[in-house]
Amino acid sequence: MEIPSKEFQLLVLLIKISFNQVKPETAVLFIQQTNVNWDFLLSLVISHSVKLVVFDSLKKIPVGFIPKPFYEGLKESSTEQLRGNLNRIKELIFLVKEFETENIPFIPYKGVVLAHLSTNSFTKRDFNDLDFVVKEDDLPKISKLLVANNFQNYLNSEKDIKKIIKYGNELLFVKKQSHPNVLVEPHWKFFLNFLDKGITYDTLKNDLASIRIANNDVKTVSKEWEFLIMCMHHGGKDMWVKLKYICDIYGFLILQEETIDWDKVWNFGKKYNIEYLILLSISITSNVFNINIPSFFKEKVKKKSISSQKNKCLKNLYQNTSGRDNVNLISRTEFHLKNTESLFKKITIIIKGINFFILKDLGGNFYIKMLELRKNILKYQNLRNQ
Repeated sequence: MEIPSKEFQLLVLLIKISFNQVKPETAVLFIQQTNVNWDFLLSLVISHSVKLVVFDSLKKIPVGFIPKPFYEGLKESSTEQLRGNLNRIKELIFLVKEFETENIPFIPYKGVVLAHLSTNSFTKRDFNDLDFVVKEDDLPKISKLLVANNFQNYLNSEKDIKKIIKYGNELLFVKKQSHPNVLVEPHWKFFLNFLDKGITYDTLKNDLASIRIANNDVKTVSKEWEFLIMCMHHGGKDMWVKLKYICDIYGFLILQEETIDWDKVWNFGKKYNIEYLILLSISITSNVFNINIPSFFKEKVKKKSISSQKNKCLKNLYQNTSGRDNVNLISRTEFHLKNTESLFKKITIIIKGINFFILKDLGGNFYIKMLELRKNILKYQNLRNQ
């Protein structure tokens, strides 16, 4: 099994201190016994998008054990991240009220919602955009509303917008007047590449919960759905390549295990044939953070195929020194094919992979725009992580 660098090990320790799962003295002892490359550690913290939770842990470390350049560098980037978080929360509350006024159904998820569920705070998780699940039929109204409030659609051609609505699953709107930029992503479907139909607003609308954000009650998905979405996004889409993704699951297991309905989560997983994503998410998190696996899953994670895939994912995580979500379509398709037992689903995954390339001919300029859109999203992600 791949052994993480000493800097990665210290990074995990600091996160556990923030969650009050180990005493600060554990990190102090590690620092005293290890020749830490603090510049490398800082680059890992920033690139793996765990700035706020790590900076929170430093408040508990006795003065003198953290080098000043590391502390000041993390303080600067954390302050910028926190400013962005608060700005996005402000925009979220504004948009929630606007959507309600216009009678536009929507469900916020990930981002702010996940910060609440995985850290019980809006100031300990790095998040960089606002995600909504909406109805496809409402996209013209949503686009009009966002543009009227100084958001710019990253696709400026009506023809291209129609094509991405037909073949894609999300749009990207950017408000450049604020600092940092605010990104809003309305999704009418998601996880199309490994689910036969994808998940829509109608899939989620009857299983909602409410959370309190800035003195406002906001309707969102249930914690069971949020956990499943987290497994699908962090694992099925990005294959757990950033520590941020594992940290989300870690915090969720600590804070929500006593109240979440694991039977419900598992039944969702069986319905969409993605039990392996749930098991891998829990198994990888248990390995990285040395946390107990919920009793519901203890026997299920012992499957040989889960252990094998877990080790491959851990290797990718530990070797990812840039923090980039460098998962390509081929590796993702191969991963899902290896982990699904359903012949129908295997065929579905292959067809969807082929369809991506067929779009090059069907969509023409759309295909190029799609790649440009992704390229620019990555560019903004890199900027936001700096």
